Amino acid sequence: MPAGGRLRADGRITDAALAARVGIAESTCAHRVRALREAGVIAGFHAQLDLAAPGLPIQALIKVRLGSHQA
Repeated sequence: MPAGGRLRADGRITDAALAARVGIAESTCAHRVRALREAGVIAGFHAQLDLAAPGLPIQALIKVRLGSHQA
């Protein structure tokens, strides 16, 4: 699996672990990940929550974004 796939699968992976998995130096890995973040290729990280685990089941999750609104 390429580094991007490994990073996508585990956004919390350390530079050392990622570097070892893809066979490059840790400093090279850190530099490449930093460059990808600065270039906007890596747009961010997220947490995947299981809200049912603490007893908070969800029936729907909705996100609405309006670019402009004219009446």
